[in-house]
Formats: sequence, C-alpha cells, structure tokens
Amino acid sequence: MKNNIKEIVFVLGSYPHDSETFITNQIIYAIEAGYDVKISVTELNTIKGSSQEALIEKYNLLSLIHIRSVKVPKSYILKVLKCLALIVLNLDSFKIILKIFTNKRKDKIKKCFQALNFKPLMKKDVFHIQFANNSFFLADYKKQGFLKKNSNLLVTFHGWDAHFNSGNLGFLKAKYKELFENVNAVILSSNYLKEKLIALGCDNNKIKIIPNGVDAYSAFPYKEKQIKTPVSLLSVGRIVPLKGHIFGVKVVEKLVSKGLNVNYTIIGDGDFKKELKRYIDTTLVKENINLVGTKTQTEIIDYLHRSDLFLMTSVRDEDGRSEAFGLVTIEAQSTGTPVIAFDTGGVKETVKEGFSGYLVKEKDVETMAEKILLLVNNTTLFNELSKNARTFVEENFNKDLIFEKHEALYNMGYV
Repeated sequence: MKNNIKEIVFVLGSYPHDSETFITNQIIYAIEAGYDVKISVTELNTIKGSSQEALIEKYNLLSLIHIRSVKVPKSYILKVLKCLALIVLNLDSFKIILKIFTNKRKDKIKKCFQALNFKPLMKKDVFHIQFANNSFFLADYKKQGFLKKNSNLLVTFHGWDAHFNSGNLGFLKAKYKELFENVNAVILSSNYLKEKLIALGCDNNKIKIIPNGVDAYSAFPYKEKQIKTPVSLLSVGRIVPLKGHIFGVKVVEKLVSKGLNVNYTIIGDGDFKKELKRYIDTTLVKENINLVGTKTQTEIIDYLHRSDLFLMTSVRDEDGRSEAFGLVTIEAQSTGTPVIAFDTGGVKETVKEGFSGYLVKEKDVETMAEKILLLVNNTTLFNELSKNARTFVEENFNKDLIFEKHEALYNMGYV
C-alpha cells in the first residue's frame, strides 16, 4: 500500500528496553516505508550495551527522539513565573493554554508545561502509542481538540497493561473509558488479548489483531539444520516467574534421566535469576545448564542457528498473567528452529501444532520431554518441522505482511 500520510509519532515510555526489540523494529519498518518518524519518550535509557544498539545507530534513531518529560520548579512563585514566560513565548497556543486553565483538573501549571513541550508534535498525522499507560495524555489532547482534526490515534496493548483480576476490573474499566472513546483503533497481538480488552470495555469494532512480525529474510534468516549430539536446547526471555525457565530445567532433568545427552542454554536476566540458579545447583544436571545473561539481537540469532530446538516455557504467574503472544517463538521458527511450548495465553497463536512445533499442557514437563525425544529419534520428522517452521513465519509473520496491516490503520481517513 502506498502511504498517503507522511508523519508518524511513536509514543513510548522509557526507551530502549532489551525485551522490547519489537518496538524498535516497528519504528524501522515505518522509516523504510518512507514515513517521517518522530519518537516521543518519557526517558531515554542507556543505548550502549543495549541489545538494540546496532539497529539504533544504523537508523540514527536518537536524532528522532523527543523527550516529553518536563522539569517544573518546586517553588510556586518560580513555577508561575516560568509558566507566564512560556505563555508569552507561545501566544499562538493561547487556546490550548486557556483550555488547560479553565479545566477543573488539578496541577494545571504542570499540564501547561507538558502541553507546550509536546506542541511541536501535536499536528502530526498519526500517533502510534505503545503500551496503554503512555496513552492517557494523548486521549485527553484529542478530546480537548489539541490534535489535528483528522489525526489517527492508535494504541497497542502488549499484555500486562490489559491484565486484570476480580479486584481491579472495575478500576481499569473506569481508567480506560476515556482512552477507548478517543482512540481510532486498539491494536492487539492475539485473540487471547482481545478477550481481555472486551472485558475491560473496549468496543469490539475498534480492536484490530496484528501479531508482531520479524524480518525473516534479513534479521532472522533460515539455515538448514541437522539435529546433533549433544542436543542443544534454547530459551530466551527475562528470568521472571512468568517465563517459567525452571520448568525448562525440569525438562532437562527428565531427558538426562532417560539417557539423552543435552545442553540447555537460557538467555536473559531478571529478578528470579538467583532463585533459578539455586534450584539448578541442587540438581544433577547443573553441568547441562548454561545461564548466559542478556545478549544482543545478533548474538541471539547466532544462538538460534546453533540450537536444535527452542523451548517456550512461559506459564501463568501468581498474579494470573500469561504470555500475551510470544515473539521469540516466531524468531526461533524463522531460523528453522522447531518450538516446543506450553499452551498458555497467546502462545498457541505463534506455533502451528504438529507442523512447526508442538504445544503441550502448561507445566507438563514429562510431555515436553517426550516431544523432544520424538524429534531426536526421528530426524526425518525433525527436518520436516524445521522447514515447516520457516514456511509458517514467511506466510504469516514476515515484516512486510505485518507492516501492511499497520499501514492500513495509519491511513484511516487519509485514503
């Protein structure tokens, strides 16, 4: 689709995060498609050592950054004087300032600072917000008429921002009400999340399912595999209970007890790492487990190419949250690495059962081990799944297919 609009503002929180390469990828796809891109963030994190450092430097993303957080003097007198100075310097925005000060909401001076700081971006065509918590000020700006009349406001929920339980459902419904009324579309990666958003009060007609995509031909190329000994297993993800890495270790215990020579590598870091390490040290398979910490995207791709199978061990955590999608399973399959995953949350939408991998009951380490042994003992089946995995990604998740869906939303009202 040829783009009819030219300007997109990606609205983020702090950026970049090692676990959110999909956001950087979306920004790059828009740049490659010819859009004029700006990136509005609350805080710029350290780029050096980030898994995305090479991509950010290659596309000069730092030159596109707008930091929307503002410093407001603590002294009331200084606050008022600085605000008056801003008003004088922004007389062309008098209507915006007047609306803020006639509104009954608290902290009007701070809101004036924030609005005038964001003013250079207010007349852009499209605002693509990542994570709902970054959307409330823009929903208010649209309601107040600060944005261009036909601007498109899109928000992508990623999972935790849609999580609720019986105790906080009413609170979240009230919190998101104005957001749902003022956005043009709510983008979700899975039908699992769609059920969550409808329960939160989102209009079904505004929900658009667009899975996360990968650059299958450049970033995650396919390489033909031959399963080898020792069998190489890989998991990638933050070391937190939700990711369930401890169950991957238990799978290795099962495999070793059945006589399989296996190495299991876990890429990632997190608050649960010490507890995971303590458990590993109590087992007879600690020499088979490698905790290698965080890695760059290039290094992760190398690990995927050298691994035989990918284990997706995510589970429902103690707060009731499940994996919303599971981009890493798409990345693994793109390289020709079959996936064996627990059937939880939106993960089932990323693996084609019996074609590109297997889904097993959550926390069922015995069955997960059996599926691994099935492929180890049947190299013809392993080779078939490896090739199918790549085909599955090409036909459903390649970046061009996914960005075309985003582009259709960017152009709503401009076609």
